[in-house]
Amino acid sequence: MTDPEMMSIGVFAELVGLTASALRFYDDAGLLRPEQVDPSTGYRFYSRSQVPRACRLRQLREIGMPLPAIGEFFAADTDEAARLLDDHVTGMTTEAERLRRAAETLAASLRAESRRVICTVPGPVLAGAVDQVSASTGHDPDIPGTERRAQGNRIRLREADRHRPVPARHPDARAHRSDLYDDPAESLVWDVRALDAADALTDERAREHHESLRVAGFYPSLHLNLADDFRRLGSFRAATEHLDRAQDHLSALPDDPYRDIVRTAVHEVRRAIADRDTAPRASAPGTVR
Repeated sequence: MTDPEMMSIGVFAELVGLTASALRFYDDAGLLRPEQVDPSTGYRFYSRSQVPRACRLRQLREIGMPLPAIGEFFAADTDEAARLLDDHVTGMTTEAERLRRAAETLAASLRAESRRVICTVPGPVLAGAVDQVSASTGHDPDIPGTERRAQGNRIRLREADRHRPVPARHPDARAHRSDLYDDPAESLVWDVRALDAADALTDERAREHHESLRVAGFYPSLHLNLADDFRRLGSFRAATEHLDRAQDHLSALPDDPYRDIVRTAVHEVRRAIADRDTAPRASAPGTVR
């Protein structure tokens, strides 16, 4: 004989804000057993004393806690239960941030694909050429700066005062420049592609465009750019990894003002990472943004 004070599964479900099917599932999972089960019909019945646990179970599921963790939560004392909640929230926050960055990168790639490309060049070749030219002209008020000329399907870069002419030309433009974008997620898309292009490039092919170009010389600024992208996106561990690679590759650069500029930029970004600063920083001379 069923206790008349017991509630049917439908009544109990409405009282605690769960569905009858959910209550059956939680019974099977061992998280919320009915107070009584009619042996002849198999009907489940619940008591009012089970309302707090059912409501707590609903709240835990609403914040996405998995069933095994909920089982631990109900078996734990107050302090341990609070720790389980904190661990769950930390994990959810980390995952939400990862998904946010992934979505930003995907959205940036979609926006970038919709842009009409006016002029494209191999990322490493252009980055190296602009870096070399800007190192001696880009931030000196007494020097007019870099002269850029488009000639058919070619681009020519050189210093306007000809103190240190560094022409760079390439007839088969293929990659985009990340410095067209203020959004770090968009910039990240192109900086990753530039790094991939550098990995596929050989010194022999680079020298076809200018004798001074060496693939190893592209990596300091390429990794520096990626480090700054990740820093601005708040991914400080990835930023530090690329910054370490940029510093490791500094030895590939000749001992000249450009190398000093890159080294200074590395220190600036490292300080910003240490401060957990995601704000845009002033562009350092010789970096391609």
